Amino acid sequence: MKRLFYGLMLSTLLFAGFGKLQAADNWTVVKSHVGKFQTVLPGEVDYSASKVDTEVGQIDLHSFAVEANNGNVAYFVFYSDYPEGTDEDTDPKELLQNARDGVVGEGSRQTREEKIQVGEHPGLEFDFVQGSGAEKTYGYWRLYMVKNRLYQIGIISIGESAVDYKFKPIYGSFDLLKK
Repeated sequence: MKRLFYGLMLSTLLFAGFGKLQAADNWTVVKSHVGKFQTVLPGEVDYSASKVDTEVGQIDLHSFAVEANNGNVAYFVFYSDYPEGTDEDTDPKELLQNARDGVVGEGSRQTREEKIQVGEHPGLEFDFVQGSGAEKTYGYWRLYMVKNRLYQIGIISIGESAVDYKFKPIYGSFDLLKK
């Protein structure tokens, strides 16, 4: 499973570039009936799906991403389904901790963590940093485990912390759909 999240982190970092922070002008409602969630992201959303090899087998990774500020900031919503029964065989808190470890990855330092939830489903919110100087990378992430589905909401910025930049509307708007 860690390979999945190291891969996500690597692709996240490659997705981001460099530049100055500035506000995005438009917001897009992201609503996935298949993914059973909705949220908002600040800009035009790129969707992709790929198969990823993990320790629990091959899973589909669905990605909704926005690049902003000349590539200096990237916003993500990912979801992936673990094999049926994973939620019954493994403690969701353990799955969340493993996912967090994979997102933070080697060479990064976690700076904050808080237990959260969406509905009655457990989650983790955490921040991390990697590198130094103008290329210092800041990550702000939320994970939710809903039965056998893992949701990830993340913001990556390079060179300048984006802790309050478009962060609250994205997190505040994330919701699970009933159908």
